[in-house]
Amino acid sequence: MKRAMLTGVALLALVSGEALAACGAPYMSEADVKTLLAGNTVCSPRNCSAGSCEWQEQHRGGPAGGELWDYKRGPGNTMDPEQKVGTWSITGDGGIVSAGKVAHGYKSGTFVYNVKDDGGNHSFCGANGEFTFSVKSGAVGC
Repeated sequence: MKRAMLTGVALLALVSGEALAACGAPYMSEADVKTLLAGNTVCSPRNCSAGSCEWQEQHRGGPAGGELWDYKRGPGNTMDPEQKVGTWSITGDGGIVSAGKVAHGYKSGTFVYNVKDDGGNHSFCGANGEFTFSVKSGAVGC
């Protein structure tokens, strides 16, 4: 019984380590995160479109932050129009090569993420998990 429990714990630790490693360093620089997000729409999961997206968040404002809007079905849709859902801001981690951190502030709380770029595939990496996304230029829908 103990051997089975230890094997289960070891396998869980291995799988958890692999999941975390996928979202590990190196992360994007503060300047690169600002360029990636400011004025653009984040679509998650990555490469989703319209109804297949879990969320479509527009990062409105300047390069260091601003308002966060959920596109939903767009400004012309009276049933499910776009809506302001919070704020966003970008800061560095204070390191020599400053990794950019993005903070998304909602009524429910603030969530801080490192941003990973694996050759055009992006992820928000934070304490509450990894969220893959793609980016559309401008404040548009996915």
